[in-house]
Amino acid sequence: MLRATNFYIFFCCILCQCLHGQILPGAKQVAVEHSSVAYLQDGMSLFINPALITQMPSNEFSCYYSPAPFGLPELKTAAASAYQSVSGSHVAAAVTAYGFSLYNRITFSAVYAAQISGRASLGLGLSSVTITIKNYGNATAIYPNAGITYKISDEISWGAAIQNLTNQTIGKSKAHLPVLYNTGLSFGQEELHVFAAIEKESLVPVQLHIGSTYRVTGNLELLIGYSGSPAQLSCGLELLVKPASFIYALSNNPELGYSHQLGLRFIY
Repeated sequence: MLRATNFYIFFCCILCQCLHGQILPGAKQVAVEHSSVAYLQDGMSLFINPALITQMPSNEFSCYYSPAPFGLPELKTAAASAYQSVSGSHVAAAVTAYGFSLYNRITFSAVYAAQISGRASLGLGLSSVTITIKNYGNATAIYPNAGITYKISDEISWGAAIQNLTNQTIGKSKAHLPVLYNTGLSFGQEELHVFAAIEKESLVPVQLHIGSTYRVTGNLELLIGYSGSPAQLSCGLELLVKPASFIYALSNNPELGYSHQLGLRFIY
């Protein structure tokens, strides 16, 4: 019975990856369905586009936790990131842990970004991922990431990013890690921001992502997002209690069910 349960959980772990591609960390990013390729002032944005950290208004330490994706605590995901502005440049580092005793993945990421003109920013990153499968051992791969943002006008921005730029392989089987392409637009005013993005991951169909943030008051922001293939709807809220910010997101996958995400930001 225990073996059957473990196999089921391991199968769900792989199925989750196949149905929805890579699930990048960040409660705010999940709430807007990872549509924020061009704009989002959040420390976890380094995962979707390294250039986004140039938009950060202040230094930040962020945490993310999804305790039981689709009702399975064995698939829990945790992440932490730190952002610092240094002499006009921007640096960030992060660690992500995903999985359980049969299958787990640990990823370390580092990002450097800078403005290359009055309107454009470029971000470069390096990630190290270690995958461990029980009774099969572990393997590690290192791959680069890159992203760019461009401010078309005061209200409209464009962004694009590539994860695993070199199509890196891992393990003795030389299996290719996923390559992830993102590009999108952001339209924003003081209280309202609307995002639209197209995502293409190797072996996964092209996906459309749409999201929005609306600041109700100075301390409360509402979040909503939608993505296709399969259709998925997410929502959330962010509550600012200086110097901290608390984020909750709820997402629903039609095949796998609901997932809860928690985020915590310390701004200094």
